[in-house]
Amino acid sequence: MKKAKRFLAVLLMLMLLAPLVSSCSKVEAYLTYKDSVIPDYAYRYWFASNKRYFIEKYSDIEDTAECWNKKIASEDGSEITTGEYLEKYTLENAKSIVCELQMFKEYDLKLDDAAVEKVDTYISELVKYRYEDSKSAFNKALKEAYGINMDQLREILLMEKKAQAVESYLFGDSGIMKPTDAEKEQYYTENYKRLQVLLIKTYSEYVLDEDGNVVKDDLGMYKIKYYTEEEIAEKMLRAAKVEEGLETGTDFEKLIELYGELKIEGYPNGFYVTGNDYEAVVGSGYDPDVFADVLKQETGTVKRYDLEKDAVIFVKSLPLLDKAYESESDAGQFDSFEDYVITEKYRKILAEMWKDISVDDRVYALKTVDVQKGIF
Repeated sequence: MKKAKRFLAVLLMLMLLAPLVSSCSKVEAYLTYKDSVIPDYAYRYWFASNKRYFIEKYSDIEDTAECWNKKIASEDGSEITTGEYLEKYTLENAKSIVCELQMFKEYDLKLDDAAVEKVDTYISELVKYRYEDSKSAFNKALKEAYGINMDQLREILLMEKKAQAVESYLFGDSGIMKPTDAEKEQYYTENYKRLQVLLIKTYSEYVLDEDGNVVKDDLGMYKIKYYTEEEIAEKMLRAAKVEEGLETGTDFEKLIELYGELKIEGYPNGFYVTGNDYEAVVGSGYDPDVFADVLKQETGTVKRYDLEKDAVIFVKSLPLLDKAYESESDAGQFDSFEDYVITEKYRKILAEMWKDISVDDRVYALKTVDVQKGIF
């Protein structure tokens, strides 16, 4: 009888503890790579944070269904909605992080005290300065915005630190996978375009003073002069003369000298561009379709682009100069060159790992329009 009572007592205790154990230990894995996972709450946090980042970075993005369903050109020139682009961006970043978490284990790396302290300081300062030193208020805000608590936020931020530690181990100053000279040259020849540009403004221009400086109004804004219909017609006539010159074989540099209005010093060999400039170009308000088309332009050809309420531009694609990324005269255009080479090399490494990642179907059900914008 005593054994029966003892058995019933143990069984009752296990029944009472079961919900507690389940709620504390169960992690819903949205991505899995070997024995590393991205929990559901981490993925949702990154998605919401990315949404906030996109809205704040790009002035033409608003948190509306209409905006997220707008068609844009992706990096490869194909059509994609703004929302789909953010979904793809979030998933690819999460894939990279889960691979880096696994590499962190396999390379037997450790976070230094400074990295952990930085995370803890960041969280404590958020609590102190944004939530009046109230952890309960901060937890409430995290729950409403991301569905997480402070401990989970700390875990997510430490994941990011581990990912950064892997990147530094591979590609930092003493990195074990820093790009070789051959890899730099291959990236340059396969990804860069050298261009000459002839620009004719057809809509407006800044008002300049006698010294050629842009004039500001009383509010500190740059003054703009909008062209009359007669002035626009004159501009289009200039563009027609460029067309005529191209047909008769006039040297493109001569046409720039005669009709071009883009006078920028410091580019003696033309402009160097690569697909990695896409985000910067689009973020600056330039037409992504034009940029994507320029990247596909054949060497030696000249193409005309009529930009509405902006300008007519003629772009000539030139042969690449030998190792321009090492040239002093072109150095300013290659400030990010090594970063681009590293990004491409790392992308290929991660792409192989991505093949073995398991992605939960719930990830694909998450749509940008339904995700709440992050609070920081």
